[in-house]
Amino acid sequence: MKYSVCMFAAAVAASALFFGCSKSDSNKDILSSAKDAVSDAATAVKDTAAAAADKTAEVATAAKDKAAEAVEAVKDAGAAAAGAVAGAVAGAAAAVAPKEGTIRMITEATFPPYEFRQGKEVVGIDVEICKAIAKALGKELAIEDVEFDSVLPSLIAGKAELAAAGITVTEDRKMQVDFSVPYVRTGIVFVYAKATPFEKGEQAKGKKVGVQNGTTSADYVREKLGQEPEMFDSPASAFAALKAGKVDVVIADIDPAKAVIKGQDGYDISDLLTVEEYAVAIKKGQPELLATVNKVINGLKDSGELDKITDDMTAKANAMAAAEEAKPAEAPKAE
Repeated sequence: MKYSVCMFAAAVAASALFFGCSKSDSNKDILSSAKDAVSDAATAVKDTAAAAADKTAEVATAAKDKAAEAVEAVKDAGAAAAGAVAGAVAGAAAAVAPKEGTIRMITEATFPPYEFRQGKEVVGIDVEICKAIAKALGKELAIEDVEFDSVLPSLIAGKAELAAAGITVTEDRKMQVDFSVPYVRTGIVFVYAKATPFEKGEQAKGKKVGVQNGTTSADYVREKLGQEPEMFDSPASAFAALKAGKVDVVIADIDPAKAVIKGQDGYDISDLLTVEEYAVAIKKGQPELLATVNKVINGLKDSGELDKITDDMTAKANAMAAAEEAKPAEAPKAE
């Protein structure tokens, strides 16, 4: 646009010079006409520039409005996402949070007399200890039954406040959780058929040794015998494998070992292979809860109540084992 106006003005000036020899009035008319033309051209340029500026401002305003809308959309999306995350976190927290007035115990209920099922109810020595702890805290006890190798991970994850499942205190476990004062001294033993007795550790080397998964019995086989054990989900299922000839010997804690051979004349247990202690585990960093747990356990021991609980639960576990043994075997199903 700028170049067109200049060329036009130059043409007009050239015309004026060309007709320089005409009368002065004519020259004046020509110059006036040229001036008017230049003025008109300048006005046109100004109007065009103004229109362009208006259009640019309009486009800029529209772009600004669109950008503002986009920012608001992002904010809304962010708020929605934050709300979704908050909801998910709240849901996860609610899934593991204790109900009002309860304290949660996590266990593995295949370890009589410490924890076992009587119908749908989980009972045992550990349960009675944790009930006493709950009572001291003014709460009800809620129990969750999981696989033994999930007990401590579940406690650490906050799914319970107490873990009690015949848990042996070890240095490795002390690094993960805090333990109460011990409430029993125990150990592991061989469970074997009398026809092929096992009394010493080295007798089991190279044999198929059945153990419960995640226990110190499994650690013993790896560390003392230098081999991998045959894993089972409970001492009872390991003993069933022994009876079926699938393993040569079983290693288990002495109390459940006594329970599985109750009424089994062809089987026996060895002397203790190790000396261990059971304790209640809690998540690290809770000194007040630990102090309460210790106070309750010491009180049960000093009063003789723990001995009474142990006798009662052992008798109950033995009676259930005897009743199970007395059941007639199921007839084989017809093919």
